[in-house]
Amino acid sequence: MSTSPHVPSQVPPGVTESDDKSQPSQSNSGQPNSDKMRRLKVAHIVEATNAGVGQHVLDMVGGLLDRDVDVHLIYSPLRMSGSFESKMREFEESGATLFSCPISAKIRPSDSTAALCVRRYLKKQGPFDIVHGHSSKGGAIARLAAFGLKTPVFFTPNAISTINPMISKRGKKFYGTIERILWSMTSRLVACSPEEAEHCIELGIPESGVVMIPNGINGIDLPSREEVRTKYDLPMDKIVLGFVGRFSPQKGPEIILKAFALIAKKYPDVILAMIGGGDQEAELKQLVADSKIGDQVRFLGMQPGAWSMPGFDVFCMTSRYEGYPYVVMEAAHASLPIVMTRFQCDTLMVEQGVQGYVVETDDFQAMADSIEKLLQKPENIKKFGEAAHEKYKIYSAEAMVDQCLTAYHDALK
Repeated sequence: MSTSPHVPSQVPPGVTESDDKSQPSQSNSGQPNSDKMRRLKVAHIVEATNAGVGQHVLDMVGGLLDRDVDVHLIYSPLRMSGSFESKMREFEESGATLFSCPISAKIRPSDSTAALCVRRYLKKQGPFDIVHGHSSKGGAIARLAAFGLKTPVFFTPNAISTINPMISKRGKKFYGTIERILWSMTSRLVACSPEEAEHCIELGIPESGVVMIPNGINGIDLPSREEVRTKYDLPMDKIVLGFVGRFSPQKGPEIILKAFALIAKKYPDVILAMIGGGDQEAELKQLVADSKIGDQVRFLGMQPGAWSMPGFDVFCMTSRYEGYPYVVMEAAHASLPIVMTRFQCDTLMVEQGVQGYVVETDDFQAMADSIEKLLQKPENIKKFGEAAHEKYKIYSAEAMVDQCLTAYHDALK
């Protein structure tokens, strides 16, 4: 199946009026719910209340509240970021109903307890029109908890686990089998890129049940270049390459360091700023020391990615797999050219030689070459950055929420 990206204002592909396996949820009178009778009532379930998944859920919940949807947010506090908690409280003041349920990130015996906890909530607070689970664990818990409740269940993987190129064939088979089993409890799978949609169909999920809705972001008021550089003590007169992400194998931070090591001595006025943290931090700092590039690399710790972008001249992303990462859209919002590795959504944001460059995963030589192209033609830094900003405008949170609502209503027909 070939799934192509589309303008967000269009109705999402793959949604039909008659192929949904779940029955419409019932009202207290025993009749199907109707948005003409009362507000749409939706339960969102998320374990990964941090990073991109957390931001996606916040944008979705905020947009639904703005559209007068009765939103219940069932969340795990175990990995919750401070920004997620703060925004949640704002939503509560705006009418959202919040429910905390501890959910482990990994497969644990406690998963059955979590599923029962969520199920009790759905039955007590329901009936719901839609139950929507986010990321692998939130999606699994949502589907298990809603099984048999006759409510359409949506699942947004935000990079389905079997896309991960680092897991073994045995692992892919295991997780693929789980997804096929859970599909019997699912009404719609929401893919955030054409490539993810195609991958899910290859797993055996019916094309009619896959909806492609690209992630979108709410633009923020950005600080000035000077403000960011002053905060991080970055020189005003140097070119700064920026990396934002977890220091973990998925994000491939060692790739940008290896690439930078190839060109650093040739370009002494270029600095690499690393924003993030994680298990690989000590390893990465050792790599910098071994490569003798410490004078040109800055480890800035955990910082807000979107706010930090104006301090960079070029954004570099080296992930081995992603769904549709917010950080790329944040870079585009800040009018940065993007040099990134090829994964499941690169075609949505970066056209080769227009908004930046796309290189093969793990190819640090190609990453270095692409960065050097921009350094040799600095006029393209501005040109590509402006093109990236124009592309960013297409993928807004408003469009994402509208498309999701369209899919909700179609599933209820």
